[in-house]
Amino acid sequence: MPNSTVVLTMERGGAQAQLAIPISELEAALRRDLSTMGQIVAAQPLLEAYLRTHVALGASEGAPWAMSVARMAVGTDDHVSLEVTLRFSSPAPAQHLRLEYDAVSREIASHYVLVYVRDREGLRALGRLQSPARNLVFARDHDAE
Repeated sequence: MPNSTVVLTMERGGAQAQLAIPISELEAALRRDLSTMGQIVAAQPLLEAYLRTHVALGASEGAPWAMSVARMAVGTDDHVSLEVTLRFSSPAPAQHLRLEYDAVSREIASHYVLVYVRDREGLRALGRLQSPARNLVFARDHDAE
């Protein structure tokens, strides 16, 4: 069973998140066939709404930041995945952030997501989320500030 990944990159005024969600797992979670590109394109509004409900980033003690979907595509690295780039706009700098993520893992308890942050050193592992865990609090790297 393939897992999802989230790669966070801190930016001035917010952050970017690159998600990779296996299509097979997403199909099971949504109970919807996404086996063709046409079905994925037709489901894009549903997929965006689903992500808005299941992914959030913000200050650890504050409201989630505004989120926009910057890109949605299909990738085929290890397995066929929905690759999504999300942008988060921060109203104010924050030292500690909270990622809330339960896409797929809410519906499929065995599914997990590996979370990384990209910084000057490359990729750094932040943690793993699997139901019932859905929150990950971490110190922000201030390289982008």
